[in-house]
Amino acid sequence: RRAGCGAVLLKGGHAAYFAAQGEGAAGGGRSPPPAMDVLVDGEAPPVWLSCARVGATEAAGGGCHGTGCVLSTAIAAMLAHGHPLVDSVVLAKAYVTQGMAS
Repeated sequence: RRAGCGAVLLKGGHAAYFAAQGEGAAGGGRSPPPAMDVLVDGEAPPVWLSCARVGATEAAGGGCHGTGCVLSTAIAAMLAHGHPLVDSVVLAKAYVTQGMAS
């Protein structure tokens, strides 16, 4: 907060997925673990967000780049439209996930 940051969205990223693959957890025809993120604002309890992971082979064009930039822009757009922070993050995550899957 001293640096002016009111909230942080911690992205699960690829690390947990690749670690799980290395351990065999995602192998054998099982689905990969969900994409997990957590929104922390220092006041309310953390908000966990989960959705099905879209792999590079399922993503449009065989891979997606810039999804973090799209996510942050979508969050900013939702906030500019007057949505509360949690709603903005949920809508933005759904937007990016849907875009990757189509």
